[in-house]
Amino acid sequence: MVTVDDVISRLDSRAYNHGVGVDVLLDKIPSNVVDSHLEVNDWLDQKDVSHIQPVSTHPHLQSDPDNIIWEDSSVNRARGADSMSELDVLSAQLDNQLDADLIDGSPLDIPDNDWIDVLVDNDIPLDIEFPDFQPMFF
Repeated sequence: MVTVDDVISRLDSRAYNHGVGVDVLLDKIPSNVVDSHLEVNDWLDQKDVSHIQPVSTHPHLQSDPDNIIWEDSSVNRARGADSMSELDVLSAQLDNQLDADLIDGSPLDIPDNDWIDVLVDNDIPLDIEFPDFQPMFF
């Protein structure tokens, strides 16, 4: 079973490798995935942290949050050290939301309390939208 600490360790490692804080990486994951450490773990299994402008030619942008985007590992690795085009960025953003919806699986998802406590205790902002429940009377 994957624990909250396991996911935090994975996020810490990726954040360290890219010179950013965990909060930057979490902020770039769609909010419907961030509500559960298991869903974040599934996200990390599929995605790489990608640089829009490669570090090899733009080292000064390595830790710039605006130069970082999540992307399917296979796409990121196939592009290598080439810059992302605007179409690449838009495709990654769309794919990220589609993948998040698949990982999330339910619009009525209930956040994992242990995970939420970790995020709140570390002052990581949460942008979680809860569905409005309308009572139905017959």
